[in-house]
Parts: sequence; C-alpha cells; structure tokens
Amino acid sequence: MRCTQGGVRRTRSQIVIVAALVGTVCFTLTGFSHAVAADDGGDDGFVIASDAGADTDDIDRDTHQTWRESAQEARRVDFVDVEQIPVPPPPSGEGYDMSPAPDHTLKPINPPAHGGPASGGCASGQCAVGGYADGGCADGGCADGGCDSCAADFDGYGCASCGACGPCPCGPPGRFWVRGEYLLWWTKGMDTPPLVTTSPLGTDRADAGVLGEPDTHVLFGGNSLFKEERSGGRIRFGMWLDCCNTCGIEGEYFGLEDANERFLGSSQGGVPILARPFFNPLIGAEDAELVGFPDVIEGDVGVEAESSLNSAGVRWRCNLCCSERECAPPCHMPNCNLCYVPSGTIRLDFLLGYRFMRLDESILIFEDLNAFPIDTQFELFDSFDTETEFHGVELGFIYEYHRCRWSLELLAKIALGNNHQEVTIDGGTRITAGGISDTFQGGLLAQRTNIGHFERDKFGVIPEIGVTLGYRVNDCLKLTFGYSFIYWSKVVRPGEQIDPVVNPNLLPPEVVPFSGPLRPAFAFNDSDYWAQGLSWGLELRW
Repeated sequence: MRCTQGGVRRTRSQIVIVAALVGTVCFTLTGFSHAVAADDGGDDGFVIASDAGADTDDIDRDTHQTWRESAQEARRVDFVDVEQIPVPPPPSGEGYDMSPAPDHTLKPINPPAHGGPASGGCASGQCAVGGYADGGCADGGCADGGCDSCAADFDGYGCASCGACGPCPCGPPGRFWVRGEYLLWWTKGMDTPPLVTTSPLGTDRADAGVLGEPDTHVLFGGNSLFKEERSGGRIRFGMWLDCCNTCGIEGEYFGLEDANERFLGSSQGGVPILARPFFNPLIGAEDAELVGFPDVIEGDVGVEAESSLNSAGVRWRCNLCCSERECAPPCHMPNCNLCYVPSGTIRLDFLLGYRFMRLDESILIFEDLNAFPIDTQFELFDSFDTETEFHGVELGFIYEYHRCRWSLELLAKIALGNNHQEVTIDGGTRITAGGISDTFQGGLLAQRTNIGHFERDKFGVIPEIGVTLGYRVNDCLKLTFGYSFIYWSKVVRPGEQIDPVVNPNLLPPEVVPFSGPLRPAFAFNDSDYWAQGLSWGLELRW
C-alpha cells in the first residue's frame, strides 16, 4: 500500500514538471515572434513567412502597420553639438572650494628646477606672506624671478627667492648677524729679571740677596708673568649688502680682562732678609740693594705688573664659491626652513679689511724703607710702561660647512702693517731725615741714564687661525664653540726693557763727581707675542 501511494506521488510530480516546461517554451516562442515582427523593416532583418506574403489573410494589416511605425519612431536617435547641451552653473557661496585637498605624501616625479616654477613667475603675480615656511617670498611680492616652488614640492619647505637672487641665499638665512662669545684664553708670558730676593738669617751682609750665592732665593721675577688663563669677550657683527648674501661687511672687537700680578714683601726689624739684586759694573759682579737686614734696615718692597690686550677690525666679505643647494626638508626636521642640502652646504669667502690691536703692559717696583740707627726714611719707585699699537690691512679666507643643524667654520687670515712701539721709563726717590725731605730723580733700575719716553715704528704681522663648531637651535639662533690662535710679531714688553746693570754711583743722591759707566741704559727690545684659547657663544641672525 505504501509503495502504491509513493508511486502515485511520483507520477503527479512528473506531470507538474512537464507542464511547467511546456509553458516556458510557449512563452519564449511568443516573445521571440514579437521581436521578429518589430524588427521587420524592409530588406534587413530576419526573413520569416510573413515577409513572403503567401498567406496573410488572417492578419490585420492596418493594425500591424501602425505598430511597426511606432516601433521605428521609438528607435530614432538625433545627434547634437556639445555647445547645445545646457550645463548648470557651479554652486556659489563663501567657503566653497572645488580644488582637491592637498596631499603632502605625494612627491613630484620630476620636480621643477630650483629657481622657481616652470613659468618663471607666479600665476597671480603675488607670493604668500610669511617667508620660507609659506613657500613664498619674504616680502610678500614677486620680482622678475618669480616665487620659489619648492615649498609646494617639499612639504612646505621653501626658500625666499624673489628677483635675481636665486632660490636660496648662500649659506645660513638672515641678512644681519651678531655673535657674542665668552673667551677663556692664555697669552705668552713676559720675562723679567729677578726683582726681589731673600737669604736665610745669618747670611753675611755682603752676600745677602746676591744672585749666584747658594742660599739666595728669588721671590719675584726671573720667570714669565701673565701665564694664567684670562677671561674676555668677543663680538662679531655684520650685514650682507645684497639679498644673495654674497657681499657684505663685518666688524669685530675682542678684549681680555686685565692681567695683574702683585708681590709685597715686608721686613720688620730686618727680618726676614729682603733685597733687590742688580749687576754692579764697578766690581764686575752681582750685587744687591738691601730692603731688610737685621740692625741695618727694615721696610717693605712691592711689585705690580699689569697687562691689557684688545683688538678691533672691519672687513669686506665676498663669496668666492658656494655649493649647489636644493630645496628639501633639512633632515626631516619640522619647523626648520633652512635651505641646505642634506649632504651639506659649503661656502668660501674672501676677507679684506682693516685690523687694529693694542697691547699695554707695565711694571711698578716700589720701596718704603727705614734705616737704623738714624731715623732716615727712603721712598723710591721704578716704573716701566710699554705700549704696542698695530694698524694694518687684513686679508684672509673663511670656510663654512653646514649640514642640517650643525656647522663648521674655519678661519685663516693675516694682517700686515705698522707696529707703533712706545716705552716710558720713570723713577724717583724721596729721602726724609730730621723731618726734611729731598726728592731725586731715579730709583734703582730707573736712572737718569735710561729715564724717558721712547717710541718707534716697525713692520709687523698678525696671523690668526680659528675653528668654530656651531649648532643651530632654529633659523635665528646658533650655539658656538671654538678655538682661536693669534700671533703678533715685534711687540715691546716692560720686563724686557729693564737693564739689570746699575752703576751704584747713580743711586740718589748721585756721587759727585760721577764715575763709571752710564748704566742702566735704554735700548728697544722687542719680541713675539701670542694669544690662544677657547670660546663659547651665541649667534643671532635675522
């Protein structure tokens, strides 16, 4: 029974499927015949039985013709010109912009030349105000050279490039600059003869303080003075005369703090033994003037030495060569508009100008003595002052290398000119006995034979070399650290003008009649001088 019912179900399902297929075929043939009839327009199209005209009595010809004309009318296409197509106006309103949003991640395949856009100028004739960061010209306008297009090509990093100045100034930006530096320098020491000596108690009076004696010790002099480090300052300032930063003027001044060396020796009751040595030509041997010796004399002796160095100059600065630069973000540093190639920018300048330098030095030796057993006082001094002043022409070169924020500066120059040398020697003695004072010319090392003012001119040279490392904090501010060395020929120094040979007959009051050589005597003695040291500073450009 189950099998019979199952067979009946399968038979009914098959009948339904067959009926559906027959219906589908009929529907398809009907649609196809309508399409053929609609496409029958003459000689072209499909050839069917209705085109032969064999048996058309059963067709309503009027109705068929009307349908065909409607179909052909629907298929007709008319062509028109583009100008005849109406175009709606663009939307208006403030703030509406149809330009695509900028995409700073895109880079040009072939960027335009560094001198600006291909057209050689700005489309609108104006540049963006704001200088480098805005990719336009710093003054907000364009000259014949046009605006720099580098800002648009390299993420807003551009250069101020209006007029014939080129895309970028040669070297760091800014037309004006000033650099202030702290100096920590050393100078060549000054040699002097031994000026103050001592001997142990018990030394014979004839040998006390005399050079060459085994127990004599030098307290001051006989070595170099001013050998310690000295602080100072230097300022350099200048401006470019053209917007290309190729020609400019620069000024400079530096000075070191005054160096001072002092000595003061005191002998109370003649203890300790103090003396001032000299060479006695009358006996042809070393001798000494006593400052303190037991039961003979007591008193004080002092020495003061000073040195001052300063210099100034002004020079013309002209660029000889400068490496090619590209407008590109300098090492991908944000908010940095320096127009340097990542591999470095090189600049070499020629310097020509005027140089001034002055060295003032002095030595003062003074005594305040009281002799025994008579109440007699002696006050005396010896003074030696020297000044060397240089005026000359200066020429040289300065080399700069810039890489991103770092820079290296090498300086080499030489000044040729005149050294004006001046030496002033003076001395005096005042002797007070019984309340009466007498003043005499001459002390010990300064006598009438060498006292006076002397001057002359000699040719001199001042070469200078320097190296400076810089780190640029921003476009305007740079930190610097450097080293400088200056050499100066033919300078006069007071310690070298002292003649240690003294005729005792000249000591106040002078022996009459006088006899013996006229010593001490004066003669110009010059030597070389140098100064060197480190510097730390700040440089400002705008």
